[in-house]
Amino acid sequence: HLAWLERGDELFQLQRYKEAIGSYDRVIQAKPDDYLAWFKRGIALENIQRFAEAAESFEQVVQLQPEDYLAWFKLGGALEHLQRHTAALQAYERVIELQPDNYWAWHDRGKTLEALGQHDDAIHSYDRAVQLKPDFQLAIDSRRRVLSQLKRVDTLYHLQHYDEALASCDRAIQDNPHDPL
Repeated sequence: HLAWLERGDELFQLQRYKEAIGSYDRVIQAKPDDYLAWFKRGIALENIQRFAEAAESFEQVVQLQPEDYLAWFKLGGALEHLQRHTAALQAYERVIELQPDNYWAWHDRGKTLEALGQHDDAIHSYDRAVQLKPDFQLAIDSRRRVLSQLKRVDTLYHLQHYDEALASCDRAIQDNPHDPL
């Protein structure tokens, strides 16, 4: 099985993902509990956008290695692509349990909460990502976008997003020109 694993890795490096998957499948046939083969298979599947199969592979990894935060993170991403947002949220929350300071997991949790329409919780997740990594521009932009959509002018102003605060005021005036606030 080790020879098949090495062969899969070589094919993966050559970006011959379908062939790499075949090699990883051979490893798994010989040794079904080889979590590394399952993980690499999942990444190869992800690279060719076969997200349902990738999610299945990552689910195998987390069953075999429940403390593998990266497998949980990859599972969340695959589930997001499948628009299985509730399951993706659970995966990201597991990453955060295992690594509370993982700013990417906080950001992606926010993105998933946003997709579920839970905007306040999404903002909280983006805030946490920015607290952990103050120069994390993606989280800053995501938080700003949600605050702007929700017309949270005070918060935008406080965070010094003046252009977005002004744009939110303009939208609020368009929506209700008789609102003195």
